[in-house]
Amino acid sequence: MHFISKHIKKILLIAVVSAMMIAQIELFGSVYAQELEKISDKNPYGALYNTDVNNVKNDDAVIMESGDPDVITKEPVVDTKDTSRVNDQELENLRTENTKTYKLGNGEYVTEFYFDQVHKKEKGKYIEIDNSIEKKNSLFRSAPSYVNKDGLYDFSMRSGILDIEDSEGNTLTIIPSGKLENYAVKENVILYSEIIKNLDLEYRVNSSSIQQNVYINGELETNNYSFEIEKGKYSVEKNDAGDIIFSIDQKDIYTLNAPYLIDKE
Repeated sequence: MHFISKHIKKILLIAVVSAMMIAQIELFGSVYAQELEKISDKNPYGALYNTDVNNVKNDDAVIMESGDPDVITKEPVVDTKDTSRVNDQELENLRTENTKTYKLGNGEYVTEFYFDQVHKKEKGKYIEIDNSIEKKNSLFRSAPSYVNKDGLYDFSMRSGILDIEDSEGNTLTIIPSGKLENYAVKENVILYSEIIKNLDLEYRVNSSSIQQNVYINGELETNNYSFEIEKGKYSVEKNDAGDIIFSIDQKDIYTLNAPYLIDKE
């Protein structure tokens, strides 16, 4: 990717799929043919398949909005929660960013380690990271925005446009192409249905990452899918692996990971 001058604000990326990995926020992208894994084989359209979703549905489990009544708005599938320690006592004073320690019923202690950060420190104490997506309405905007409840980093999404803000207040903006009218939000996942024919777009918010998945459900009318990135104050460089690095003052902040494809078969 070439930049004509440092004043250029927008980058147009055209690829079959797109993936974003953030340096301490890593954006991973993966494309799964025929709704691989995240849209289960048993019920790929979720519990609301063929249900009238012309009106907004908003309950404790799912927020669903349909701008195009001719498109079925699919419900995202979320990761199964780990309930193996519900009967054990967590010793919160022994928490670290990546560990939890429990006292078992027999008096023994066990410490569990996690690859992803599960706690963050506030006022001298480690608290749980909550990656749930919340809906925010505004008196000045017709479209609602969606934000992470209590994660490591701040992000917001409105009309499919994703803004990610670093600790210094600098913002990176990702603007997908296609129709972003039909979507569903569940826990830490937002799924846009049929942004183009036979193509869905999904974002999954993790403790240290925002994962972008593009699902191919059938034959596409085009071989390309594109989105824009407004880089703001960030400098941009492409490494030998094909990743695109966004940095400020020679410090890497975000990495746009080279896309990869996984076929269901």
